Amino acid sequence: MHGETDLLCSPSFANFALASHYVLGDLGQIAAERWFQQSGFQVISRNEPWQPGHDLVIATGDGQQLRVEVKTARRGKDGYQFILYKKGKTSIANADLVMLIAVGDSGKSYTFLIPAGHIRHLKKIDITSHPLKYRGKYARYLQPANSLKWGGGRSC
Repeated sequence: MHGETDLLCSPSFANFALASHYVLGDLGQIAAERWFQQSGFQVISRNEPWQPGHDLVIATGDGQQLRVEVKTARRGKDGYQFILYKKGKTSIANADLVMLIAVGDSGKSYTFLIPAGHIRHLKKIDITSHPLKYRGKYARYLQPANSLKWGGGRSC
C-alpha cells in the first residue's frame, strides 16, 4: 500500500504504541536509518539521541551529503503532531531534510520526507487524519514504502 511500511512491526518495535516519547524518538531514528539503507542510501553518521543537531547524515548516489532530522509521532486525540522547533529542546535549523514518521496503533508507519527549507519557518506540523487519507499541503511528501522521493515526485 502507498506510504505504508511494516518496518516498525519487527519484534523490536512490537510495542511502539506503548513506548515513552523518548523511546519512540530513539526507535524512530533507528527506523529512519534502516529506511534510508533499504532505499539504497549510505548512512554516513548517526547522532546519539542526547546529541544536539541533526539525527543522520546520508549520502546520495551522486555523493551529496544531506543532514536529516527525524521526527516520530504516534496518533493522539488530534492526530499526529510533529514538533519542529522548541527553544532549548529541538530544531530543524541545520537539517536539509526532515523525515516525519507517523506510527499507527498497529505499529505500521507512514513516512513523509520534506525538504527542510519548505518548513523551516514552522514550529510544528499536524496531520489530523490517517496519513493515507491526509490531503493537506504535506501529503505530496508521503513516501511509498522502500522509495525515497522529494515532494512532487522528483527522485533524490
